[in-house]
Amino acid sequence: MPFASGRDVIAQAQSGTGKTATYTTGVLQRIDAEKDRLQALILLPTIPLAQQVDDVVNALSLHMKIKTALCVGGTP
Repeated sequence: MPFASGRDVIAQAQSGTGKTATYTTGVLQRIDAEKDRLQALILLPTIPLAQQVDDVVNALSLHMKIKTALCVGGTP
């Protein structure tokens, strides 16, 4: 089990199959709300995808009492 062992996971599937919710749920399960420090980092290749994942993370963690941040950068 990749999440139980704490190792990296690479997943590939077609659009609309629930990949974002699946890995986000796995990441959120590992968060300890009592610890006030960085516990997870999700890196994405584009700003629109980062915004989409941020929306999913915020929706799924709504009642978890954790802090999230969307950080984007780059040049046009």
